[in-house]
Amino acid sequence: MSARDRQRGSALTATLAATAVLLPLAAFAVLLTRLDFYVHDNTRAQAEVFYVAEAGLEHALADIPRGESLEQLLTGPDGYAGSADDGVFPFREGSPRSFPRAPFGYQVRVERVNSQLLRLTSVGSGARHARATVEALVAADSAPYVPAALYAPGVRAIAIGDFQISGFDRSGTDTPALPALGVDSAETASALRSNLSADASSRLVGDGGPPSVAKVDSIGLLGLIQTFGADGRVVRIDPATLPSPVQLGTTDQPQLTILVGDPTLTGSVQGAGVLVAPNGLVVEGSLAFEGLVLVGGDTTFGASSEVHVDGALWVDGVDVILAFEGRGAMISDRAAVRAADLFLPGVLPHSIVLKAWRELF
Repeated sequence: MSARDRQRGSALTATLAATAVLLPLAAFAVLLTRLDFYVHDNTRAQAEVFYVAEAGLEHALADIPRGESLEQLLTGPDGYAGSADDGVFPFREGSPRSFPRAPFGYQVRVERVNSQLLRLTSVGSGARHARATVEALVAADSAPYVPAALYAPGVRAIAIGDFQISGFDRSGTDTPALPALGVDSAETASALRSNLSADASSRLVGDGGPPSVAKVDSIGLLGLIQTFGADGRVVRIDPATLPSPVQLGTTDQPQLTILVGDPTLTGSVQGAGVLVAPNGLVVEGSLAFEGLVLVGGDTTFGASSEVHVDGALWVDGVDVILAFEGRGAMISDRAAVRAADLFLPGVLPHSIVLKAWRELF
């Protein structure tokens, strides 16, 4: 064998040896590239469904009406306990079929942890069967929910004389202002604002005013009136038999008072706590009250009346007429409403607030 042939054989052997070494390395590099692609793709899919699940949780938290109770959240979209949808979160407009687009979506459920806490669980799903779960603990706020200084969801008309309605808290703290008048729809708020005179508009002060008239989250006033009426501590009073002056509770000893019979107050009335007038309210004399006043129907303060309410005035009924023709003021005082809530715990609505959240792995 010539020297040239030996050289060629050595070169071939070296080439084959190099190929034998490089081919596995190349295959390994391709495998790593492919694996990296799958890891990156799966990581992206998992990150996407995490954000979808988080969006579902945020949607649920934002969709809870501020006057909603923990029990109402547990009854599902149909609002009836013991039905098949119990535990499904009751989105106001129904849970979206996909978010932000197919195949992504989320489902949110509610369950009780204890008497004070609920657990919201949001499960996000997406491409390649990716899933992620986040949960939150929510509880009722310690302070009662106050939608407005004057809350009258079904008001049809309002007349204001020498009377002011203020959503600015009486304590003068940095507490955010409330609407002076809270109603059940933006259309109602717009209609009332357009029908108010310039003078009447200037007398409705607070958030967004003047005139401070706004749509607010609803609360079940009829249920509140019925609950207070069934309370064992209630004092029932016929206004026709009241002496003048009369004291219906004090800030140190608040009282739950329900007016029966003709709802017309003609003398001098003072009080604190909760005052309920289920058949409407007419004031021809003077009324000074600190706390919460609930009225079921038309509310009239006569031209010769003087009314001062520090706290909140909530009026139930459809097509209600409010005529505040006398002197005085309805001034927001959330401390006074909270005192009424402490006096009669478990009755007034409380906002539901977030306590904690986490991702489940």
